Amino acid sequence: RGLGDVYKRQMYFDKKEYDGAPLLSYEEVKDRLPVPIVSSHPEWVDCYKYAIQVLYTNVHRPTEGSGFVSNFVDAAFNDDIFLWDTVFMTLFCNLLHPYVPGICSLDNFYCKQFDDGEIPREMVRDTGKDFLLWVNAFDSPLYSYFQNHYGFRTLRELGKLPYEDMYKPNMGRIIEKKPYLTLDNLNHPLLAFAEWESYCHTRDAARLHMVFEPLYHYHEAMKYHLRHQNGLYVTDWASMDNSPRNKHLGLAVDTSSEMAMFAGNLIDIMDVLVKQGYEVTDYDKRREGLMKDRTVLIEKINHYMWNEQDGFYYDMTFGERQTRIKTIAGFFPLVSGVADEKQGKRLIEWLEDKETFNRVHRIPVVAADEEGYVWKTFREGFKKNFGQATILWIGAVLVGAFLVFDLWCCQFLAPLGAVRFFAFFLLIGAIFVYLLTIIYLFPLLAFFHVDTRKVIRAVSYTHLTLP
Repeated sequence: RGLGDVYKRQMYFDKKEYDGAPLLSYEEVKDRLPVPIVSSHPEWVDCYKYAIQVLYTNVHRPTEGSGFVSNFVDAAFNDDIFLWDTVFMTLFCNLLHPYVPGICSLDNFYCKQFDDGEIPREMVRDTGKDFLLWVNAFDSPLYSYFQNHYGFRTLRELGKLPYEDMYKPNMGRIIEKKPYLTLDNLNHPLLAFAEWESYCHTRDAARLHMVFEPLYHYHEAMKYHLRHQNGLYVTDWASMDNSPRNKHLGLAVDTSSEMAMFAGNLIDIMDVLVKQGYEVTDYDKRREGLMKDRTVLIEKINHYMWNEQDGFYYDMTFGERQTRIKTIAGFFPLVSGVADEKQGKRLIEWLEDKETFNRVHRIPVVAADEEGYVWKTFREGFKKNFGQATILWIGAVLVGAFLVFDLWCCQFLAPLGAVRFFAFFLLIGAIFVYLLTIIYLFPLLAFFHVDTRKVIRAVSYTHLTLP
């Protein structure tokens, strides 16, 4: 069963049922959509138009019985919908409003909100059920499946992990109420940011009124469950799946900055609603509390995470040590208003630095001079493994040549009959195993520091344990 069958949900969002809004096709609306004017680069316009056509292949109506209440755009990553992806898709969809279900895609997350304000970041698209691995099945304090183990465990294996093996952040304080969801399911509080950006395009104050209560309770839930005793916010892999930062987390500069921005967005939304004549429950008390949260959090981020010498913001370990790993997360203080003018200029210098973030395809998730950057890691791995890889390549070529020669002999020199037939298929099987070995062999060599015999033995073991 989904958690909606057990716990009370959708307390704060007034839209309770699917509204049946028409789902328009690209052909129906293409002549009404904005087109950029870039006469010097017509290929940019072609790319823009193609992106819109792709977008229209990934719009959906809610499946009956899913509990979703609005048409939505989908990241098309798998069979689930994702909060992080949907937030950023709405920014593009703002340009196409109201001809594509952009900002209303977030309705399907609000309508699954728990009574304490938690909102899941991933749900099954067709059923509306929670992605079960991200549910607090152990009824325990905050924990995460992935953390440092991301990339080493498949989701199938994750389901077998005992609670003792989970990553459990040291919050530094007692949190009496256990969360409904895991830390994996509570990352990146960017809903208010998306709603405010949408309002700046549409001036739809009625929508702000509809989403304010869900957003406020979501903010309070994140503050209750994710705030460390020092005032910063914890995270785990934070949707940066294989980032080198993950093994040091910790307290996250992006999540902390997003919470500061969250409070600021809520203040802006409240002020618009009051100005437009809407009633906001406990306006003065809530506004004062959010102002205090934002001010204190900005002070904490600048005290703990800003490095004056480097001119950069870093994540923190639980030992309150800066990780000193430059990632794209360090620019969230610039986006969220945490950085002052002087700090902002120094961050912009990093964005213009061709040795770190000003690359051909910018902005890279990790600086080009950091361990984990694709080219640097490849170059260093190539130098480190050149001798061992050469030996393996020579061996692989010899084995491959031997198998191909045997197959040729079997096909053209061996006499007809059952023996030839059996030998032919035996060789085909051997070649298949050989190709599987090649596929696993070199990634294994690049990632682990082991001798040649252990690499071959590990690959052989992998073949024996494939599901």
